[in-house]
Amino acid sequence: VLDKKKVKVNIFAFFSYANQLKRENFDRVYSPHFSFRSTFLSYLTGAPIRVGYRESGFSFLHTKKVHRPKQGPHEVEKLFSLLLDSEEFPSGRDRRPFLYPRLEEENSV
Repeated sequence: VLDKKKVKVNIFAFFSYANQLKRENFDRVYSPHFSFRSTFLSYLTGAPIRVGYRESGFSFLHTKKVHRPKQGPHEVEKLFSLLLDSEEFPSGRDRRPFLYPRLEEENSV
């Protein structure tokens, strides 16, 4: 279990957590945060592809940088921008979340 407060204030806990992530051998890391710490942590994973916002701290550590406007698109569209090019964004019914209830859940309604 990650003790987020400890990782934030204890440099040894931070690097220990970074080593745990590195051992996962991620191929790709998405960083939807702006902090220097989040960008640095994504870098320390060793993932060859690190996607984040151009406006984030230490953004030079991202291998792909995406512009994030402060105003305008909904937060969901901003997050989609990390995953997809704008012409690939889902639209209409495809944007709606899907629920996959089990049979017993469907029958209880």
